[in-house]
Amino acid sequence: MAVRTALGAGRVRIMQTSLTESVLLALGGGALGLALAWAGVRLLAAVAPTSVPRVSEIGLNGTVLLFTLALSLVTGTVFGAAPAWRAARVNLADSLRESGRSMGEGRARMRGRSLLIVAEMAIAVALVIGAGLLVRSFQNLTSVDPGFDSHNVLTMRMSLPPATYAGNAEVVRFYDELATEVRRQPGVQFAGFVRVLPLAATIGDAGLAIEGRPVDAGQPGRSGDWQVVTPGYFEAMRTRLVRGRLFNSSDTPESPQVVIINETLASQYFPGEDPIGKRLKMGAPTSPWREIVGIVGDTRHDGLMRAPKRQFFAPHNQWAASFGNTRRAMTLVVRTTSDARAFVQPLTAVVARQDPSLPLTDIATLDDVLAGAVREQRFGMTLMSGFGLLAMTLAVIGIYGVISYSVSQRTREIGVRLALGASATAVRRLVIAQGMLPAVIGVGCGVIVAAWLSRFVSKLLFGVGALDVTTFVAIPLLLLVLALVATLVPAVRATRVDPMQALRYE
Repeated sequence: MAVRTALGAGRVRIMQTSLTESVLLALGGGALGLALAWAGVRLLAAVAPTSVPRVSEIGLNGTVLLFTLALSLVTGTVFGAAPAWRAARVNLADSLRESGRSMGEGRARMRGRSLLIVAEMAIAVALVIGAGLLVRSFQNLTSVDPGFDSHNVLTMRMSLPPATYAGNAEVVRFYDELATEVRRQPGVQFAGFVRVLPLAATIGDAGLAIEGRPVDAGQPGRSGDWQVVTPGYFEAMRTRLVRGRLFNSSDTPESPQVVIINETLASQYFPGEDPIGKRLKMGAPTSPWREIVGIVGDTRHDGLMRAPKRQFFAPHNQWAASFGNTRRAMTLVVRTTSDARAFVQPLTAVVARQDPSLPLTDIATLDDVLAGAVREQRFGMTLMSGFGLLAMTLAVIGIYGVISYSVSQRTREIGVRLALGASATAVRRLVIAQGMLPAVIGVGCGVIVAAWLSRFVSKLLFGVGALDVTTFVAIPLLLLVLALVATLVPAVRATRVDPMQALRYE
């Protein structure tokens, strides 16, 4: 720029040249950004949970293209204005003196580029630590035992209309006959029905009374989430039997009323004793007493992030004795010997033979239901990880670009150092220190920013603290290693400078 000015170039011409280069680079970056955005939008739309509104409408359109064009122009102009202004105001004597005597870069420029490295590293560290916390949380969430085995299980929901099935006996008979027919199909191990499938929807609780144990005045009443199941359900889900027995064909409307409870209810309402054989009643005081015949393992029904609740299970064919009517809407659960998806058509055909007019909904494998329970967490993790990866990539590219450019600007200086006896190791150490010092400062600033921002994501975490030591140590170390790698390439190239060629070139 000093030479151009000396040869008569005006300030406006120099500013135009500098701004043109900056804007062209920004437009190229905007075009690449559009390509990445197109791929990223398709990925996020594929993994987005159904709770995200209008997710199917997300995409790139004319507005996005105009916005990207405007953003690229503004970016190129704003970030090119300062260098252009400085280039147009160059002082010939000072510029040539600085270049000739220091044989390197001006200190002001070095400080400016070092500040960019600090900012890039700080942003990258903050975003990647946030992504790391969400990744660890997601890993903890997927390792939670839901209380059942989801492999090779097919589910489908149905509801019997009152116009076709008027009485409780007809409803019970249909579900019993359908379950029996499903169990006869080749490849079916177990089959049963449940009122609400775990992780598919929440269920409410009902009041409980324990025989011989009235609740004192002023004390909260007893309660538990209530489920209605048929024989074969626990076996299809592979729910762990802790003690007692499961429901079977001997539990009929005419036989004594029975109930199964989970471990949480047993531990809270029967601490230190065996509840088998004791009786409880649910709902209205006029409900019959039910004998506890079994205890099963806890199931995380309302979500993997929520602790198991008190839960009790009543046989489907005995439910009308408590509430006057039986459950018309039930979910069929079928455990198969191989991939459950292969049984969709055969089992829907079985239902159609029983009642061709009966609609089926929510046909899915239990693996899909389990995956859907963590879809929001997976979406947040994917989104944050994408931003973190981009920030980390930009930071590494920025460090490499700054140090590589600095080495090219200091070719004469490095040549003189080598000519005066400096070792290759000393030159590499000099270049690496120039890049790593601002990187270390940026990582430190990023850790502070991440610690402050982590409180905003603490509610999204599971099994990991907002200031998790492992994440806050591993991520900064990773970025420092990447920064070191980014500086090694120009550092090695600097040691290959031929002193005579460098001096002759300058």
